[in-house]
Amino acid sequence: MHDQVKVGDRLTISAPRNRFSLSATASHHLLLAAGIGVTPILSMARHLAVGGASFQLQYFTRSADHTSFGALLAEPQFKSKVSLNYGMGPEELTSYLQDLLRVAPGGAHLYMCGPRPFMDLVGSIAAQAWSSETVHHEYFSTGPATHTGPDSAFRVRLARSGVTLTVPEGRSIVEVLAEHDVGIETSCSQGICGTCLTGVLEGVPDHRDAFLSADQKLRCDRMLPCVSRSKSETLVIDI
Repeated sequence: MHDQVKVGDRLTISAPRNRFSLSATASHHLLLAAGIGVTPILSMARHLAVGGASFQLQYFTRSADHTSFGALLAEPQFKSKVSLNYGMGPEELTSYLQDLLRVAPGGAHLYMCGPRPFMDLVGSIAAQAWSSETVHHEYFSTGPATHTGPDSAFRVRLARSGVTLTVPEGRSIVEVLAEHDVGIETSCSQGICGTCLTGVLEGVPDHRDAFLSADQKLRCDRMLPCVSRSKSETLVIDI
């Protein structure tokens, strides 16, 4: 883009992909935001308000002065739909979320965005009552690696061509494939966005992403090759 595109050039692009979308089948939407994480959540709230959908927005900030879009959230369309929560300490926040997420109403979906500690706390509490299919999130960046497998080399076999390649320690599957002119579309390269999501036909992935849910990771039928590796000697992927 920097080296070749000039003013006046016409580019062909795809439609935007939404990796943090509202469920079309949910009967109620619970939106949780902390700090600047309200940015995507606010878009959801405005869409739901216009459509007359059932939703609640819980927004957690340090104080009223640190509350982004405070004036917008005070508009009539959000009356009784928005709760602003200021200056909660860790214990108070934990207790509040436990009460809020203790029961998952039938047909409800949960959406969250904010700093990693907030997201981790919401996720751990919600896991007690909410199924993974009803919980949606968007991270700003990847957190500490949570993998349990080794960083040693392994083989990856491309099912459609039969080609087998070795992924050495310190190199990603995406990098090795690129070296052999096999391209996988990527975006964040941190295991957050899901752009490179690839089917797994054989083997056990060592999931190191923040995109797939715990249940999805247990199925071992998909992985994000930008960051994830393999627990088995050979991994067969749907490429």
